[in-house]
Amino acid sequence: MLREAGIPARHPISYRSGSTKHHRRTIANSGVAMSTKSPADARCGVLLWVACVISRADPDLAAESNAFDRGTIVANAALLCVVTLLALIVWTLFFATFMPLWVAFALALVFASAIFLIDQQMVAADWHLAGMLRSDDQPVAWSTRLHGLFRIGMRFAVASLFAMATSLGATMWLSRDTINARLQTDRMQHNLPLEREYAEMKEALRARLIDPIEAELVNLRREREVAAQNLQNAMDTRNLQLQRASRARLEADRELHGDLPGYVAGAGARFKEAQRQLDEADTGLRNATADAKLYETRLSDITQRVDEMTDQLRAAGREYDERSRELDAAKESDPRWMPALNDPVLRFGALRAVMADPVRGPATTEFTKLFAIVLVTMEMMVLLAKTFFSPPSVYTKRLIER
Repeated sequence: MLREAGIPARHPISYRSGSTKHHRRTIANSGVAMSTKSPADARCGVLLWVACVISRADPDLAAESNAFDRGTIVANAALLCVVTLLALIVWTLFFATFMPLWVAFALALVFASAIFLIDQQMVAADWHLAGMLRSDDQPVAWSTRLHGLFRIGMRFAVASLFAMATSLGATMWLSRDTINARLQTDRMQHNLPLEREYAEMKEALRARLIDPIEAELVNLRREREVAAQNLQNAMDTRNLQLQRASRARLEADRELHGDLPGYVAGAGARFKEAQRQLDEADTGLRNATADAKLYETRLSDITQRVDEMTDQLRAAGREYDERSRELDAAKESDPRWMPALNDPVLRFGALRAVMADPVRGPATTEFTKLFAIVLVTMEMMVLLAKTFFSPPSVYTKRLIER
């Protein structure tokens, strides 16, 4: 049976003359069995075919192999898919930190496809026997061994390069907030002298356009408050004098005509006193009325002046805003101005600066190293599984013989 499966027997095995006929009957019976596959077997066949396409295995030999070899092929395909999906996610997140999402996904798809194709080549590159199927009877030349070691070293170098690049992208995405804060701090420190210079220009512009009008408006509003208070006082005085004049006029009329009991008709001393009070009240009423008109005119003039100055202040504000925008544009076009850039070189430099920081650097460096080791190991799972963890495979033996 070992010879028929393509496995070299370590010890001679005797075969009876009827073994060939028995083997032919077995193949015929297997053909009948294959013609009556269940739906589960059909689904398993589709899954195996997809796994063969992904891992570049021979679907015909895989279909004739044992369950262990078929499981190995499916596991290799699943491992390829996991590593490719991990690379796609990591590179998408990395590119999305400084690109639109759809552009980031397109670039990440290119990178992930390259990693998938390289890993697929590595999986299909060597057809070597492992475990109990490996033959140690034939001596191997040193040149052959060195060539094999060189091939393995080249594969590890290529896989390590892709894995380290992927881990760096993931680290920069995980540290995006720290990197953004560092970039913002560096930009603010660089632009601080220029910001002060243009801020002084704006202050001078404001002092020339707006401050005089605002100062005059403050004085006018204060004068308006005083004029309004004076007008109110004049109106109160006018009302008081009007009441006094009314009472004095009524008293003088009573003294003159003697309308009420106790009053003696005639222009006597009491009439003269009432008349004097009436004249005095009329004089105060005229003065209070004149003062009220004066304060009212003053208040109207001040209010009109305040309205005019308010319009001037609005116009000055619009001019100041326009000049400020011009200054902002001139500041951003100044050669000394550092714009808000967000490219991978700057982000990598910011990450290196954070690592060199005495406060946050040690923690960032330690986290970056640990995460890079984990991600590099995950990215190299395909190569590690192919090189060091390959199980004995009858499929590989039959593939070599074919």
